[in-house]
Amino acid sequence: MKYLLDSEIISDFYNESAENYKTINSKVAALGDEDEVFVSVLTFYELEYGHAKAPETMKASLRKRIERAKSFFSILPVSLESANTFGKLKKDLQDGQNLGKKSLKKHNIDLMLASTAITKSCILVSADQLYPTLRKFNPKLKIENWLKPVVSHDGGNHYD
Repeated sequence: MKYLLDSEIISDFYNESAENYKTINSKVAALGDEDEVFVSVLTFYELEYGHAKAPETMKASLRKRIERAKSFFSILPVSLESANTFGKLKKDLQDGQNLGKKSLKKHNIDLMLASTAITKSCILVSADQLYPTLRKFNPKLKIENWLKPVVSHDGGNHYD
C-alpha cells in the first residue's frame, strides 16, 4: 500500500508530547516492508509556516522535526497530473457544499493533498473531516484516520 500523511499526522509523529504520538508511531512501525509512506511538499509548506510563526523558544525544536521528516519520508511534489483532479474536486466541493470563495479558499491545500493522493493511488492518512466529504465527490479518494478509535470484534479498540 502507498500512504500519504497529512500535516497533522506528521506534526504528531515527531512531537513526543502530542496526544497521538504513540498511536501514529505504532501505525507507521506496523507497516510492512512493501508499504510506501509519502509526505507532500505541501505539508512542508504548512510546517514551515508553523515554524515561522512559532515563538523563538520553539523554533529549534520545530526545525529539528521538519528536517527529520524531510530525511525520513519520501516527498511527493505537486504535479500537473493532479491539477485536473484538483479543479474538478474543488468545483464539486463548491457546488455540493454551496461554499463561497472565502470558505472554499481555505481548503486549497487539503484539496491539493486529496488530488495528489488520488492521482498517485495513495491512501490519504488524516483526521480532517473534509476528506470523507471529498470522497463523496471522488470515490477514488481512499482515506484512513489513524486517530479514530473503532471497536474491533474482540471488543478492544484499534485505530482505523
